[in-house]
Amino acid sequence: MVSLRARVTALDATLGMAQDDLGLPRLVLLELEHAMALATAEIEWIRSIIADMQTGILVWNDELIRAHFEAMHAADAERRNRHRDHHLAKLLHPARREPAGHTTGEETP
Repeated sequence: MVSLRARVTALDATLGMAQDDLGLPRLVLLELEHAMALATAEIEWIRSIIADMQTGILVWNDELIRAHFEAMHAADAERRNRHRDHHLAKLLHPARREPAGHTTGEETP
């Protein structure tokens, strides 16, 4: 968090210099403002996590984390297998394509 604070301080100094000393319009400084907003938000988020851990609202549980990641990896593996099987099926059994302008014999009203 110290490096984040230092980054926000450095970004703030750069922004001040760009606005005050160089007279750059805000439009060209939006990316710098965005970087400051992200770093500031990250600091606040980290502070809220620490506060929740200190009050017991958020409890670190290695077993729960391990079970969660094992379930995620299993789901990812299943999704990859389905994806692979789908592509293999398409390669082995390509769908027949109807020639352009060919109708299936059914009339549309």
